Amino acid sequence: MDYGAANEPPGRAARGLLTWAIDLWPYVNGKALSMNLDLKEMDASDMCDVLHYFFEEDNRFSSGEEAEALSKMRSNLYLLYGKTYKYSIQASSGSTGGRQYINDDFSNIDDPMGEAKSHKGYVPPTKFKGESHAPFGATLDPPIGG
Repeated sequence: MDYGAANEPPGRAARGLLTWAIDLWPYVNGKALSMNLDLKEMDASDMCDVLHYFFEEDNRFSSGEEAEALSKMRSNLYLLYGKTYKYSIQASSGSTGGRQYINDDFSNIDDPMGEAKSHKGYVPPTKFKGESHAPFGATLDPPIGG
């Protein structure tokens, strides 16, 4: 076994962390840059470790009210980007401080070690007509300047 191979995150976990990081890119990238880290230049395993750390740090709350306030602030902030904040929490009476994601169902994510859950139908290749003015028929425009 290669050094560190036992510590590599499973594909589903890595995909979940990457999805979260992309959805919150301004926050995640800004936090990394403030720590002199360039996520795009890191090895994938190191980047996943940093994203895991950021995820845990982002989900530490001292109260349910703190979690709800952060969620509400981000929901409003993401409106400025013209986006919906996908990870807003539902306010609940008697909240215990744990974040309850609305979008935490990753069941639609393909299993990287297996097959996709849905398959795209077969699309036959376009017939190529060699030296024709329109070698791909009506599917594509003819070459420019030909």
